Amino acid sequence: IDFIQSKRQIIEDSKVCVIDTNIPGDIIDYVVSNYKSTEFFLDTVSSAKALKVKDKIGSFHTIKPNRIEAELLSGIRIESREDMLRASDYFLNQGVKQVFITLGEGGVFYNNGKKHQLVPSPKVQVVNATGAGDAFVAALTFCRMKDYEIEEAVRFSMAASILALSHEETINPNISEEKVFQKMKEAGLC
Repeated sequence: IDFIQSKRQIIEDSKVCVIDTNIPGDIIDYVVSNYKSTEFFLDTVSSAKALKVKDKIGSFHTIKPNRIEAELLSGIRIESREDMLRASDYFLNQGVKQVFITLGEGGVFYNNGKKHQLVPSPKVQVVNATGAGDAFVAALTFCRMKDYEIEEAVRFSMAASILALSHEETINPNISEEKVFQKMKEAGLC
């Protein structure tokens, strides 16, 4: 917490701050409780670690749980599109502004209270699955900084994820805005 306090100005001056649940729960609680003017994006990381934020979920502007993590955090079993809508509405009612539930090969369901949709995942040749979620969250953050609409943000983020999945390294060294747009076109995500 002392370290976080020493970075107070950086956090307060940031438009977006990404938090993942690898961070200890007390640190997450401190940050989201003390920096109210910053938008926090949450990467839940794993089902076990996601439980750290269950009682603070409404402190996040944008969340990206997978189906299992969304079930654990909402208490709603997800077996259909209607269930995804109910779970995402639960998060929105807690104070979250944007929900992206990732479904692996099943695509991504998003909801911001105005628009919701399931975007199917294109066929992907997976070389390395490590880093795909990180690329998705990084792209969501980029889209927020660029004021993209939610429909474009989900597709852009899916394309960034595909670039991560298609490279042997965790972080695809060739990723760029131009390459993501190119992948969106190739994958039919436009």
